Amino acid sequence: MFFMRFPIDIVFLDGDGQVIRINHHLRPWRVSSIVFGARSALELAAGEALRSGTMIGDRVAFDDTAQAAPAIHD
Repeated sequence: MFFMRFPIDIVFLDGDGQVIRINHHLRPWRVSSIVFGARSALELAAGEALRSGTMIGDRVAFDDTAQAAPAIHD
């Protein structure tokens, strides 16, 4: 959070994409806690974890397939 100018939420995920910890509203110039078992972290706008209802135990998945635009025929 060094040099950041706004607070964020951090959602920590294990290797299976399961939420194992959430740091809500981490303010600028603060350091997050060490989260053992975390393999990735999502940085979200402050308050977004609460707004989305994200909770420990939820599973996050990323879809890397792009949806093709429908073809337009004349």
